[in-house]
Amino acid sequence: MSQQDEQTFLNLIAEVQAAFDAIANTEAFKSVMKHGWISDIGLFVMRNELDSLRNRYLQIQEQIEELLEDE
Repeated sequence: MSQQDEQTFLNLIAEVQAAFDAIANTEAFKSVMKHGWISDIGLFVMRNELDSLRNRYLQIQEQIEELLEDE
């Protein structure tokens, strides 16, 4: 793996971590952690955030597989 590929890989991993951190900092997530429940609106917002994260994760997974195939 080239140095550029390694940096790309590390950037992708950092992007996934940042996305998880962003979700953990939403009011909906904080409410669940504090009170053990979530409002319908909070659930809708969190579901959308998680869907976005899942889609981006799948894209990143494909990019990582391409990097490894180029090896």
